[in-house]
Amino acid sequence: MGIKRVVLIGVLASALAQSVAAQHLAPADYYRLSVEANHALYGGQLADAAQRFARLLADHPGNGDFWEKLGTCYERLHQFSDAANAYEHALNLAVGSRAYIENQIAGMWGDSGERAKALGWLKKANADAFEHRSEILSDAAFAKWKDDPEFIAVAGQTKPANLSRNQQWQFDLDFLLAEIHRLHYRYRWDELPADLAATAATLRTQIPNLTDGQIIVRMQRILARLGDGHSLVYFFFGNRELKRLPVNLYFFSDGLYVMHAPAAQTDLIGCRVLKIGDLDPETILQRLTPYITRDNDDMRRVMGVYFMTTPEFLREIGAISDVDHVALTVEAPSGENKTVTLEAAVGGNIIKSLVPPQSPTPPPLYLTRLDEPYWFVELPEARAVYFQFHHVMNAPSENLEAFSARLKSFLDEKRPDNLIIDVRHNNGGNAQLLPPLLRTLTQFEGSKPSARIYVISGRSTFSACEIFIAQVEMLTRAIFAGEPSSSSPNFIGEDVPVTLPFSQVTVSISTAYHQGNGSDPWVWIAPTIPAALSSKEYFANRDPILEAVINVIKDK
Repeated sequence: MGIKRVVLIGVLASALAQSVAAQHLAPADYYRLSVEANHALYGGQLADAAQRFARLLADHPGNGDFWEKLGTCYERLHQFSDAANAYEHALNLAVGSRAYIENQIAGMWGDSGERAKALGWLKKANADAFEHRSEILSDAAFAKWKDDPEFIAVAGQTKPANLSRNQQWQFDLDFLLAEIHRLHYRYRWDELPADLAATAATLRTQIPNLTDGQIIVRMQRILARLGDGHSLVYFFFGNRELKRLPVNLYFFSDGLYVMHAPAAQTDLIGCRVLKIGDLDPETILQRLTPYITRDNDDMRRVMGVYFMTTPEFLREIGAISDVDHVALTVEAPSGENKTVTLEAAVGGNIIKSLVPPQSPTPPPLYLTRLDEPYWFVELPEARAVYFQFHHVMNAPSENLEAFSARLKSFLDEKRPDNLIIDVRHNNGGNAQLLPPLLRTLTQFEGSKPSARIYVISGRSTFSACEIFIAQVEMLTRAIFAGEPSSSSPNFIGEDVPVTLPFSQVTVSISTAYHQGNGSDPWVWIAPTIPAALSSKEYFANRDPILEAVINVIKDK
């Protein structure tokens, strides 16, 4: 009897397998159904889309994208447990960021009221470097447990009671080191450098004798030691902003100059800085180097001006003793030297790059339309189109994909020999937006033998724009001009804010490795048309870098 039953089960299983095989969709029908499923999903026909994705997965369960989309359908239909199961299949097939999908699954179990499952998945997400841990308690899926100690702990919001001021700062320091271990791309697996660990241990013992500002400065030194350009303390904005001097400085080829000053001190604009406090700019920059977050040494001059105008850092390196009143010694354009006292205050106008100076002559192209993320204009005298790329982002009126199509149409119509891309102001954004623009550039270069791309980069070229220029360098025969960028073709990055529980100091910890060009180990892309900007050229509204590019074009 037992043998007959086993044989019968085997026959039924074989028949079922043959039936399923007979019902498999033909390849063309499978493709058509996948198109219909996507149209239904994006058209809001969720139940229909879910049915179609389920049918597709019955044939080929190894498609992680379809599992993720099935989960989206179930989530929007409020079938949360089904959504959690679908997302788990997507997770097992390595679709997207592991931590984000784990958090998504936690949310589905939270919406289902499954406390233990929600908590378990949140812990998995944190272990896989979930970047928005501090937002867990504000997520509606977990709102019912916002007073639950385990959920408070998993959100990193546990704050022991009755701690003294010194103990609170020590708790925050320990929390910072733990978050570096949990989040940072390199130190999720590696031990912290010995000197960094020693610096942190020393800071822990020194806290009772330091002001809050001094503690923040030394936390910045810890983050700078991580060795990337995105890990830093938000000391110039955020919850615990340090006081700043009311001037903006810039390192030109001929020295450090005042670029911008408040209305009452506009006579400082155009003056060369000889000393801040007791030290000259180069000595200050050298002493500040251990505190400056950077991908390469050129970034010191970009970030250095923020540190130089933050008195807490000036006191740390011995340039000043009074953080509220700072002596600034300058040389005026007339050649006269003078010393003024600047009063430090919270806030102020932080200028990230160059802006048009006061001048009777109109500003050059690179200092115009600075509020637009991208634009272009024809330069007939150079048989060129000049393309200013300020930010890797979508403009409200025209996204980057649409702009790229418009640029392509213009290039196809005008058929210029040269395309000049200016990224001197571009300090990043969202690199996922770049493919349509890169296609436009490669198509232009292939449009005729004489087509040539020139890229003007500078010390403010950073982050997602570094990915852009690395891809341009790899995919085209572009000629680079200007200064090296402040980042590297391959770098550790991402701004991931972390707020320390007691002090409310916000820091950024880099979580991702960006490979702009896998075969390029350089610290930057060196320009083959090197050109720098002097103070005289800047204040006279001249652009020697674009001039150099146009001269090269005319000499061809």
